[in-house]
Amino acid sequence: MKQILGFAFMSFLFFVSCQSDAGNNTENSSETQQAETAGTKETEHKSNPEVKGVFFYMDDVEADRGETVCLDVKVKNFNQIESNQYSVNWDPKELEFVAIKNIQLKDMSQTNFGLQRTAEGNFAVSWFDPSLKGVTLPDGSPIYQVCFNVKAASGAEASVKFSGTPVSIEFSNAQGDLVGFSARRTHVKVK
Repeated sequence: MKQILGFAFMSFLFFVSCQSDAGNNTENSSETQQAETAGTKETEHKSNPEVKGVFFYMDDVEADRGETVCLDVKVKNFNQIESNQYSVNWDPKELEFVAIKNIQLKDMSQTNFGLQRTAEGNFAVSWFDPSLKGVTLPDGSPIYQVCFNVKAASGAEASVKFSGTPVSIEFSNAQGDLVGFSARRTHVKVK
């Protein structure tokens, strides 16, 4: 029964948040991103022992205009995580969403992604572990890939970030406690 209620609650939050925030645009969400995450750079996370919780990142890449790039979403400190929700944002004038691929997180599938607003430069993610035991992954584990067509001009630097818009950031562990979250902005340098 707890599994069903947990899934129903996460699904409700996910879809209500997607629908209620339909008027927001990603240009105005950078301050929200910084306020809702514990850090925005990987180096801050590594060097600051006070930063606790899960850390998400994607490696920076170089690409030609017109090329498709697939970025691995990787995690650190993913310890006994039972549920999470968050958003991913980019400038749709610079990057065009193509697909979510290579899903590797247990019990995650395409249905965990709210892709209705990718043309606006964002998608939402909501996931939970139906076993309620939580999932632990080694640092650097990829959990899925997000692919984009590069539209930006040569010399530009497009970015992809994790944020609380349109879906707010929330992570919890198997004990039911909220877990901190931090992320690093990813850069796609156009050759």
